[in-house]
Amino acid sequence: MVEEIASLKTLILSLIRLHDADREADKEIAKHFGWTVVEKTLKDPTTSDESIRSDWFNHEGENLKVPRYTSNLDSAISLLALASPSVYGGFSWAPGVGAAKFNDEKPVQAKTPAIAICVQALLMRLRALQIPPNAG
Repeated sequence: MVEEIASLKTLILSLIRLHDADREADKEIAKHFGWTVVEKTLKDPTTSDESIRSDWFNHEGENLKVPRYTSNLDSAISLLALASPSVYGGFSWAPGVGAAKFNDEKPVQAKTPAIAICVQALLMRLRALQIPPNAG
């Protein structure tokens, strides 16, 4: 769990600094919400060239493409349901900046609203990992 917490903190900081949507960030976000990747080495029989194919599986075991969390508002919002069973709040944007505020947490700013929503979802995940299950 300590490694996951450290990884979440690193990802959150990198998203806040992100200037645009990023597919590698989308994949890292997915990993924190139960997605797994299976990599297969493929060999071209005619040229013997090798390539790697990555198959991604969501938390329900479905083989799908990783959503574009950092560029698509619907995909980013879908993270919130995974992060917390009851979420309320909203997001806003202005040229060059997006913001998101959910539940009673402080607002977060990032380059776009989708990225700000991703940060909020990851912060919820981080808090859930840091709070003992029987606390409250």
